[in-house]
Amino acid sequence: KYFFSHSKKISTPFFILYFSPKYSDTQKIAFIASKKVGNAVNRNRSKRILREQISQQSIHPDVDIALVAKKHILSSQYDVIHNKLIESLKTVKLYLS
Repeated sequence: KYFFSHSKKISTPFFILYFSPKYSDTQKIAFIASKKVGNAVNRNRSKRILREQISQQSIHPDVDIALVAKKHILSSQYDVIHNKLIESLKTVKLYLS
């Protein structure tokens, strides 16, 4: 609750990126999918897609991040999602190349 009330967000067709300054010593990254995405299989798949995409990126270590999956993530190609994630991270200056 604290995180979402003190964070900023960027919305894309595939996910919503919430970010906030780090609250504790370690960086936290959350992957969230609501029942709007679909059944348990689809929710887990959407979180897995986000997890795979974020693990390939260099992210600024002083922020906590939450990625909320949207339904369109399941029908999209990985490279489109990948490009949108990089674009979103660069927009808020969290991407370290």
